[in-house]
Amino acid sequence: MPWTNQGGNGGGPWGSGGNNDQNPWGGPPGRGPGNSGGPSGPSFEDMIRRGQDRMRQLIPGGIGGKRAIILGVLALVAIWMATGLFRVQPGEQGVIMTFGAFTRTVGSGLHYHLPGPIQSVEIVNTEQDRLLDIGFIRGNSPSGGAATAVVQRDVPQESLMLTGDENIIDIDFTVRWRISNAENYLFRLRNQEDTVRAVAESVMREIIGQSDLQSALTRSRAEIEQDVRDGIRRILGDYESGISVTSVQLLNVSPPPQVIDAFNDVIRAQADRETQVNQGRRYFAEVREQSRGEAARMLQDAEAYQERVINEAEGQAQRFLYVLSSYSQNPSVTSQRMYVETLQDVLSNANVVMIDSGNGGGTGGDVVQYLPLNELLPRHGATAPANGNQ
Repeated sequence: MPWTNQGGNGGGPWGSGGNNDQNPWGGPPGRGPGNSGGPSGPSFEDMIRRGQDRMRQLIPGGIGGKRAIILGVLALVAIWMATGLFRVQPGEQGVIMTFGAFTRTVGSGLHYHLPGPIQSVEIVNTEQDRLLDIGFIRGNSPSGGAATAVVQRDVPQESLMLTGDENIIDIDFTVRWRISNAENYLFRLRNQEDTVRAVAESVMREIIGQSDLQSALTRSRAEIEQDVRDGIRRILGDYESGISVTSVQLLNVSPPPQVIDAFNDVIRAQADRETQVNQGRRYFAEVREQSRGEAARMLQDAEAYQERVINEAEGQAQRFLYVLSSYSQNPSVTSQRMYVETLQDVLSNANVVMIDSGNGGGTGGDVVQYLPLNELLPRHGATAPANGNQ
């Protein structure tokens, strides 16, 4: 029977139904709960005794009985099976492994796998952007908050690189990446972040090693960032790493601190040289344009002179032919006309002085003749008469 009478006279479930001297709690009268006849409720020993009695009733064979063992084993099995429940949050993937080998990948939601050590699950966030700093260590804000972009300590073994012309340059940059394939990310690479760091540093050194110092300093940052990003993607794709590089950002490109002053002097000298070269080019352009203008003007003058000479020669030839025709028709008249025109041309440009060879013009005495030769001489720049003074 599930209930036994501990008092021997029959009774209720606690074995005291036939004993009028005891209450249902197994104690003396007036000690039960709700009985105001006693000074207080059941004692601590009574409560322990009651719990033992109920345990004997549930498990007649005692704690070490067969029924207790079966119930304990079933409870342990239920708890063990319940450990296979797991939840995957949005933006994450769950990779289920059987004895450490890949089995399947599950998305967000509530899932179940065989409890360990048979199967286990690895939760991977595939939408989180991970930031990797190369060449420096990013420090925390003074208030102890999130990391800031202020460089706290430089890492020379990562930032110092050799250019193609054997100069040293200091480069600090960051790589932003995320997980694109959870299976490849967990099983293709051992140390994922260290692999990304090594690949990014190697690609950056390759690109800088193919450029000289001046080109590396003055080259477009966007061009360098794109080349490095493409190189990292290509190598990680060959590795089947399950990692996608979203961007590469250059934070500092400069000479090492030990030679920064000398390098600034070189930069200023190069800037002065460029200024002088630009001034020379501007002067050359001005002189060239001026020379081209003068050459064009001289060419136009020559062409105009050519046209004028040709026209004059043609006019003279036509005049000569006209005169020849007139002379052939009437030689005497033409000769007289030519003689008169020739004298007109000659005497129109001559200085003529006329002197009266008679007496002194009715003055009643001799007159001294005065000839001002100095005034009769041609002035500077004047054309001398063809037949001299007359």
